[in-house]
Amino acid sequence: MLIYKGENATNAGLYSVPGSRCRPGETPAACAVREAMEEASVFVRVVRELGNFVSKVKGIPMHGYLFESEIISGIPAPSGGTLAVAWATLTHIEELQKRDLMIEGRLCEAIKCSLNGNKISAAY
Repeated sequence: MLIYKGENATNAGLYSVPGSRCRPGETPAACAVREAMEEASVFVRVVRELGNFVSKVKGIPMHGYLFESEIISGIPAPSGGTLAVAWATLTHIEELQKRDLMIEGRLCEAIKCSLNGNKISAAY
């Protein structure tokens, strides 16, 4: 599931997955669950961590985690500054990346690796 954020977001104008910085004391998995609710209106259960990496979002370095999750309740819909929510295949992600509409850096590569069944490298 990809989201498209509004103008006040760090990743404004780019497609990404739900996510943000962890709050103090919050685990990356708990952050992923919270952000899915806040940005896409769905409650998810984290199935497993697919990998972690260092990425840059508009030049700002960030440590990211990618989780496989399943929707427990809710219907994906924009919320919390998200303008659009959409399901995407690897082909969609690659096309968005070619058009510079996909978040830059390792997150995009991590998504592509996980969709191809490959291990995600932690190096940038």
